[in-house]
Amino acid sequence: MNTDARYVAWLLDFLSTQGVDTQSLAQTHRLTDLEQLNTPISRATHRALLSDALRITGNSGLGLELGFHRSLATYDQLAYLLMSSSTLREATENGLRYQNYPGRFSGREIITTFSEIDGQGCYQVSVKEGLDAFRLLAVEDVLSSIMTTVRWVLGRPLPVTKLRCDYPMPPHFAAYKAIFNCPVQFDAPVIQLFFDATVLDQPLPHASPQSARLYAALCEEKSIARQQGDVAWRLCQLIIHDPANPPSMTDAADILHCSPAP
Repeated sequence: MNTDARYVAWLLDFLSTQGVDTQSLAQTHRLTDLEQLNTPISRATHRALLSDALRITGNSGLGLELGFHRSLATYDQLAYLLMSSSTLREATENGLRYQNYPGRFSGREIITTFSEIDGQGCYQVSVKEGLDAFRLLAVEDVLSSIMTTVRWVLGRPLPVTKLRCDYPMPPHFAAYKAIFNCPVQFDAPVIQLFFDATVLDQPLPHASPQSARLYAALCEEKSIARQQGDVAWRLCQLIIHDPANPPSMTDAADILHCSPAP
């Protein structure tokens, strides 16, 4: 999946604050058209840029920092959709529906779902094959992005109660305390971020039903274009909407305007 110049321009700006010679980096990867914010940046270029960033900075926790310091502008209309939602529950539904919108790894190699377990909200992160050396960076980016995004939407930090990670404790473990401020279990069977579910239905400070409808339509258009009509992706969105009650094949075919196999 491609990302776009909007995110890559922000990424280079962020790396410059880490002492990286981003002008040289941009020249190496022929990133000459970043003023055109919607210009697609290939998956190969994105990964090569991240690989160089990891090598140059020597920062094993780069993914955490990228997610935590992510600029609101890099989410474009999706950011305004989330902030215009009436509650965090609605914002979560919108965010998961259009999680492919920001490009990068989200919505393709990494799928985030939501559920409620014993009075707690739970964002669960599932990782597909193919990330290889970028797995930790991508997962940490998504986890810390959740924290940043919810802070924009709620106007305050997400009240996290527990984080479970399916990988060993990383060398930059101290950064988890500053970002998540909760008990962390490593080498767990799944990746789950738990929080106090009482915040889910509290009114959001920037709620606007009219704006939400407008931005939802724009996000739908861009998400479909990004996936080029990928039926597998569209079916995934139906399942994410209510993982406990996925549609039958006949219902899914009706929604997707397809004919089920006889």
